[in-house]
Amino acid sequence: MSDLNPNIASYYGIPSATDHLIKQEPIILVLTDPERQLIVPDIWTGSYKTISDWLKKEFIPNSQFIAIIDIRFIDQLFIALNRIVNNTTEEHAIEDEAAEALTELLKTIRILVTKEDVLTYLYVNQSEDFKNCIRQLANHLFTESHGHQIYTKYFTQFLLNVLAKNNDKKTLEDVFQIINMSNVYNLFKNFIGFTKEMCAFIWRSHCLVPIVDMELIVKLFEYQANEQLRNEYLDFTVLNLVMTPFIWQHYDEFQPAIRIRILTCLRDRDALGCQHCDKQVPVEVVESLVLVFIEHSPEIFKTSRSDDPILATELSLILEILAHLSSEEMNLPRMNDRKLFVIVGVILINVHKLGKKNGSVFTPIQTLAQLQSSTNEVKTNPVFGFKTDLVRLIGNMCWKNEDMQDLARTAELIPVLLECCTIDANNPFITQWAILAIRNLCENNQANQAVIGSLSKQGTVSTEILDKLGLKLHCDDTEKSIGIVQFKMQVRESLINLESDYNVMKRKKE
Repeated sequence: MSDLNPNIASYYGIPSATDHLIKQEPIILVLTDPERQLIVPDIWTGSYKTISDWLKKEFIPNSQFIAIIDIRFIDQLFIALNRIVNNTTEEHAIEDEAAEALTELLKTIRILVTKEDVLTYLYVNQSEDFKNCIRQLANHLFTESHGHQIYTKYFTQFLLNVLAKNNDKKTLEDVFQIINMSNVYNLFKNFIGFTKEMCAFIWRSHCLVPIVDMELIVKLFEYQANEQLRNEYLDFTVLNLVMTPFIWQHYDEFQPAIRIRILTCLRDRDALGCQHCDKQVPVEVVESLVLVFIEHSPEIFKTSRSDDPILATELSLILEILAHLSSEEMNLPRMNDRKLFVIVGVILINVHKLGKKNGSVFTPIQTLAQLQSSTNEVKTNPVFGFKTDLVRLIGNMCWKNEDMQDLARTAELIPVLLECCTIDANNPFITQWAILAIRNLCENNQANQAVIGSLSKQGTVSTEILDKLGLKLHCDDTEKSIGIVQFKMQVRESLINLESDYNVMKRKKE
């Protein structure tokens, strides 16, 4: 101890008074079995009965970390780790005394490896011993017997710190080759261990080698849907997964509930703030979404107000995602599919026709009475916003695309789009998207402009609200201006009816 370089002590922030650590006596960790005494010789810790006592005393919890006195102490720590692990089995728990020592050792080592010089020493001077120690610890701790223990949590944090301090791909590959990741996956799938640390470790592994374990992928999405289990690493993982071709190559193999989770994550990837959100959506994703929508689109017409078909929800999400993707110019070439456009157009025409029938799930909601009596039902129904997304997708696909513009005219979509310029609480902002769609259809397209120019007025539309008020739209003789006229004979009766409706609504609200 007298030969200790004062510069080293100063560098590590060690107090100069170290007399209480000079006794040259070995530390003895006494285990339950006397024949399995763990003797760790160390000339600086002789005044303490156990390694746990020394670590707890010298490394102050919740305070600024006091680093080691000599780099040789790292060797002693790993010797202690190896001896504890060698005296345990994968099937049985570690004795209390050894478990406490293992916990304190791992708590210390997880901090030590955050120092670059310590990690360099381990990788350069003690490479094989260091790897063997990690391998043994992983084989013992990532098991059902030890996965739920606190020392496994600290071991996982230690590994995460090792990975965080190394951006070298070769080093990362070495670490994951040492560890049998199937053991980690099994703990996670069986809900054994510490979810956040496991998620962080799986995330780092996935960044190096994409996950292809179907059962694990299902668990990741199930946990991500659980607010109590959800964490940032879980979000990072699933948001990255939905951008990988593997998910979409096996999309049909997932259960409908998981498919909806996948689609929800893809839709919300910007809101959740993943670092890959700016990444262009792979072509496999777009193509898969298009194919699924084309194949199952008729299911949307089986939706009613009384049920919640999961497939209709899935189709509604796919359409919403496609409409969003079509707003990005780089995605339009990959969506230039005439079959998709025709199917979307046919669905819009049929949805519009069904909306003219009373009682249909597609019937527009244009009065406050309807909206207030069924607000929750409207928003939770799979078709909420469905018609808006149809109009939005058609308009975007026609942007600067003469072929799609002509196809829209041939399919007689222009009159339908014009009729969509109405208020509908079931489809927010449909008027604005319909106007934009008409604009895109007519841009540099004389034929489409001629279709709209050839339209003639056939009368005025009578609305339910105006009828109740005794009002009516009226054109002057020039037929160029429209005003509201009042039928005096009907005003009093209409106001009485309106007041009656208001009182009914008020009682329902109370």
